[in-house]
Amino acid sequence: MTKLIRWNPFTELTRMRDELDKIFDETFSRFPGEKFLSEKVSWQPSVDIYESEDEIVAKAELPGFKRDDINITVTEDSLNISGETKEEKEVEEGNYICKERRWGKFSRYFSLPAPIDTNRVKASYENGVIEIKMSKTEEAKRKSVNIEIE
Repeated sequence: MTKLIRWNPFTELTRMRDELDKIFDETFSRFPGEKFLSEKVSWQPSVDIYESEDEIVAKAELPGFKRDDINITVTEDSLNISGETKEEKEVEEGNYICKERRWGKFSRYFSLPAPIDTNRVKASYENGVIEIKMSKTEEAKRKSVNIEIE
């Protein structure tokens, strides 16, 4: 008896796009010579960054990572999140039907919209999401002043 397997053509297109992205990433980098100076980056996690009056918050999706595999570096005006996850051993008893999980090194660099106090940065990691809270410097906090109308 033949099994029917649902086929999604977009899966093949996504896989092809990922391969093309790798080719372009290896060929064209952000800066001339960058690919020769830095380690190979195999994928990039999704990151959200938002700003409130007192802080800048970044959230990155890093499912399957251990805390020790994640590196966070901040300066007064930048944030860098990097890390590495190892590929599991190949299955030797059979053949893969589907293999979509990503592994390898990543690095994300962001310029921040306001200066932060590097001594007041906190990070937490829960359910595969890392949250980085960066307090703004006092000078960077927006101050509101009531203006009298004449």
